[in-house]
Amino acid sequence: MFPFFFLFWSGSLASQNGMGYWGNPPIGAFIMLRVGKPKNARSKRALEKRESKEFEHAKTAIFVKGTKTSEKVNMALSELALLKKPDAVAFNKRNDVLPFEDASSIEFWGQKNDASLFVVGSSQKKRPDNLCWVRLFDGQVLDILEMGVLHATA
Repeated sequence: MFPFFFLFWSGSLASQNGMGYWGNPPIGAFIMLRVGKPKNARSKRALEKRESKEFEHAKTAIFVKGTKTSEKVNMALSELALLKKPDAVAFNKRNDVLPFEDASSIEFWGQKNDASLFVVGSSQKKRPDNLCWVRLFDGQVLDILEMGVLHATA
């Protein structure tokens, strides 16, 4: 058996720019990305952790306090974290996170913690008692939902 690394594209297989019969594919052709062999045991474990599995692990949710939060928001974040308890990461310190302006820090934290949900609590004069729900897929932001907290009781 030979490996199936043959890729087909529409267009001519004739020589392009003197490259010969099996020269470079035309611009816009499908190019397969290969993952190289790991150099050491640490990188091997990292690659095995990220590869697809038959039974995927449950995705974690990250709960973050913004620069300013009210007691309602703090209570809502803690209750939501308790609902998702074994698969939740609650950050203790306040973070300067603005999901609608810059999503790079959210994407970094999501990829580092293998999280698919990111909740940011904030309270501002213009929008008091807000929770921003950010859904992630493959380390990229899918969508952001902002909702207000009306009542919070323990």
